[in-house]
Amino acid sequence: MSTRVRRKANGWASRALLAALVPSLWPMSAGAETTRIHDTYRAPAAAREQCDERENVVHVSAYGRDFCIRYYVSEDGGSGREPVVYLSGDHEIISARRNEPGERAVPGSYEQGPESQVDEREIKKITGRVRDVSRTTGTTAIYLARMGLDGSSGYHRERRTMLELSVMNAALDALKRKHDYEGFHLVGQSGGSTLIGAILALRDDIGCAVPGSGRLARLRETRPSHDPALQRLDPSSMIPATVHSKARILVVTDPRDRVVQREHQETFIEDLEEAGGHIDQFYVHARDENHHGVSDYAIFVTAGCMRGKSYEQIARTLNEQVAEKVRARKRAKAAEKLDQPKDDEPRGDDPKDDEPGEAARP
Repeated sequence: MSTRVRRKANGWASRALLAALVPSLWPMSAGAETTRIHDTYRAPAAAREQCDERENVVHVSAYGRDFCIRYYVSEDGGSGREPVVYLSGDHEIISARRNEPGERAVPGSYEQGPESQVDEREIKKITGRVRDVSRTTGTTAIYLARMGLDGSSGYHRERRTMLELSVMNAALDALKRKHDYEGFHLVGQSGGSTLIGAILALRDDIGCAVPGSGRLARLRETRPSHDPALQRLDPSSMIPATVHSKARILVVTDPRDRVVQREHQETFIEDLEEAGGHIDQFYVHARDENHHGVSDYAIFVTAGCMRGKSYEQIARTLNEQVAEKVRARKRAKAAEKLDQPKDDEPRGDDPKDDEPGEAARP
């Protein structure tokens, strides 16, 4: 592993290049539930009574609108009053009307209709993930479903806006009141990381904040909305407040990311440093073809942060875990060769075994 450290007079950031396969942290789990919701992407306003009827849901209000926000909790690895909260990436939408402006289809996307259900397979992934996040970090873990996703009401096309920021921030407040939490650690992927970058400017109860592959700085102007609630988020514009955050911020970046380019994170880091802030940044290699999914890395880094490990300690331990996974895969390949019939043509090593990797969403 090579490490490059950059220092400035009033701030510094350290970066590690970690290029190998991270262990798979989140297997599928059993015993999942199916949650009934009103249109995952186009839910109408939710009254408090609707929220109160459902388990693991909090009612919040933002910009004069009401929302039921779903959350999934695990204490498989331990419990505590400062849980780890995971915020997922965006879902791309295939519209029922294919030519709707603003929508685009990507591989693996899907559409939701009125009175739709959260797919049971998705619920299994979510519950399996939150259980293993708890095991990895050793404390209470919460998967906080974003607006319009995974059982939360709202309209997902309004993601990464001031509205969604207000909704998610209010949901953290509601969780704090409901469960008597003292504070939170935040970890996210892509769009969830963009929210984390902005939440840091609003709260003083965040311990570790680990945004992965987030759009933390807007690199070009977007068309302003006439509705203040729908203004697009730009966490870098909130740095004058973020610099006073008590949180330890650790940014996870794949330099080859094709979805959210590294400049979105590095611009945020540079601006925060110039304001006197401090950020650790880990350069990693994701396995997906877009080099975008860094959730496994981010969770591992979060666990190290929560245990008070230094940047160097986190980087070294992560690298050791990565190397062991590669060795294990090579041993498995060697065992397969020994079991082959003698007349079979040897296949040789799969080059993907040595590639860096990352598990996909959620």
